[in-house]
Amino acid sequence: MRKIILIISIFILISGCNKIKKQFEKFLFDDSKVTEVTKYSYEYKDSKKISMTETTNTYYFKKLVDSMTYITTFIYGKDGLLEKEISKFQTDRKPEIKNYIYDSNDSLILKLTIDSIGDTTHWSSYKYFPDGRKIIFQRDMFLNFKSFEEINNAAKNKAFDTLLNKYDYIYDSKLCKEQKEYNKKNQPTNLIELDYQDGNLIKETFYSFVSSMKLLKKTQYYDYTKSKTNPDYFSLDSHGDTVDKKTNYYYDGKLVLSTTIYNHGDDIHKFYYENDKEIGDIAYSKKFGKKFYYSYTYYPNGDIKEESHYTEGINNKR
Repeated sequence: MRKIILIISIFILISGCNKIKKQFEKFLFDDSKVTEVTKYSYEYKDSKKISMTETTNTYYFKKLVDSMTYITTFIYGKDGLLEKEISKFQTDRKPEIKNYIYDSNDSLILKLTIDSIGDTTHWSSYKYFPDGRKIIFQRDMFLNFKSFEEINNAAKNKAFDTLLNKYDYIYDSKLCKEQKEYNKKNQPTNLIELDYQDGNLIKETFYSFVSSMKLLKKTQYYDYTKSKTNPDYFSLDSHGDTVDKKTNYYYDGKLVLSTTIYNHGDDIHKFYYENDKEIGDIAYSKKFGKKFYYSYTYYPNGDIKEESHYTEGINNKR
């Protein structure tokens, strides 16, 4: 009799586990619809990555119509720290260069990206705080296309839009209480106020500044019920409507699915995981009426091996 009860109990337990598994949607990816595939290969020396080759193939009705290869070389200093990345397409004459600069404690304090024309397209300065490294200054340059001719002559065009942002952080007992963002005129543009409970961030309040007026954008609340390091969250606008929402799903203590809703539900992004690796994601855009699919595979050491992509149309009446 005891054996029968034990068998029944095990059957119920297994059935329950199977039901739990079925609650999580699986990542479905149709290989026959793929329009773009990027394959990655690497070279290592003394356990350090010295080069990465990305070959992107574009398909139209399953036929290869274009192929581009992008090669990145990694250069290290005597101390073993990454100092430079040199990247270019095989057809390019000059590369893009990323420079990494460190302080006396071997901590990254500056990252500069120089494009093939010689302009600094990205500049980030870092500083270290009780909770880690943060950006204190950021500058980005973007081509400002005003006509079709300028697009055709983009390589020679020197007209740029420049974004300058500076950040300031206010701490209390090693916890960041405020994060302020300023523009190039040193005027405040954004503010985040942070609240904690037992050392955990439980609320962020986002403000923007318009003509010196402080306006509430949204308030974001965090829930650590499922995970102490990767909380769920939702945010409400000034009218109490849900703006964004992130929900994580776990099985056997491991993350299997993360769903994020943005812009009052107009955009949805789902990330799928296996063995702590993202294996795919699907992005839904109501604005563009599109569904974007991405699939990822990895080498045994964790390096990404291949990324596949395709797009589908969706019905906006959701």
